[in-house]
Amino acid sequence: MTGRTRFGPNIIDTEQIIDDSISYGKLSTAAKASITSAAQVAALVDAKVADKLVVKYASVNCYQTGTVVNPICTVPSISIVTDVITITEAAIVGNGSQSVGDADSASGFLDDSNITKTLNAVSGIDPATRGAYLYTPGEQNGETPFAVTTWAHPTRKLYLADTVINCTTVKGTNTAGTLGVYVFYMKAVPS
Repeated sequence: MTGRTRFGPNIIDTEQIIDDSISYGKLSTAAKASITSAAQVAALVDAKVADKLVVKYASVNCYQTGTVVNPICTVPSISIVTDVITITEAAIVGNGSQSVGDADSASGFLDDSNITKTLNAVSGIDPATRGAYLYTPGEQNGETPFAVTTWAHPTRKLYLADTVINCTTVKGTNTAGTLGVYVFYMKAVPS
């Protein structure tokens, strides 16, 4: 929306910038709580919402032999990853590990310790359980009364070049398990 604003004798052209983007973080608590299964999130797969948000999905076998880097999607250059969510499609049985990240950090989005392995468990919703790419923890300097030097806050990951997002699995003793991985991103420059 554009307009003109008068400040005393001066007239200034103004433009109102509205953030109408859709991301997981902007959903209401009730909407977030309603996402409890792969079927509900699958409805968003490969969909563009208002040509801004893209959701990519891949199902990952969590009991493959050894360590396997499973590509989920390629995020195009000049894109911002806003969320990464996993849903356990089949309970993961065993002590193997799973993490979601890229070539620079295998657990940049989600670390194994924050992926729940029970059937239909959803992980990555709570910002504090996300990897360093999507969450910055607060820091304390030990001084009183103001011990916090930076507050914990969600963040986003900007990619300047095409980048593959992976789910790395280590079998361990796993005998079963499937993990649905959803990557939410926005293309910053229209294609």
